[in-house]
Amino acid sequence: MSDDYNPYQAPNSDVATNKDEAVTLSNEKKYTNTMLQHLKDTKPWVRLISVVMFIGIGFMILGGIAIMFSSSLVNSSVYGGIGAGFALGMGFLYIILSGLYIIPAVFLNRYATSLKDLMSTGKTQFMEDALKHQKSFWKFMGILTAIGLGIAALSIIIGIIVTIVTIASR
Repeated sequence: MSDDYNPYQAPNSDVATNKDEAVTLSNEKKYTNTMLQHLKDTKPWVRLISVVMFIGIGFMILGGIAIMFSSSLVNSSVYGGIGAGFALGMGFLYIILSGLYIIPAVFLNRYATSLKDLMSTGKTQFMEDALKHQKSFWKFMGILTAIGLGIAALSIIIGIIVTIVTIASR
């Protein structure tokens, strides 16, 4: 029997698998090289999507402002006499919707920054931060998706009701 065997010792578990050796980062917790490589490979794509979202937000704001200023040029006979008000409302809606994109873009940017910090320092805190920002991004997108599905369902119901009322009033 081995001298270091202790039947009363709690079981020991490592993150490592048979094919991938565990790495200890800053004497804190263990991560496999494959785990870290996947995160490292993800970072540039997360950063790209974040930057594209910020650029899209800028274009949405510029487009909203352009639509709002062009509302004074719209002939009032367009859209049944509501052209100027409609264009002003659409420009304002574009600016409001651009605000919805800021939140996920910030979460992705913070996620990418935490991944960069994790790769450069190896501190577990940055892994926790990265996962927190990723969770926040997906939580926000899930809530936004649920709201969008609810609005779509409500729009279908309203469309059916309006159609029935229109047909019944003839």
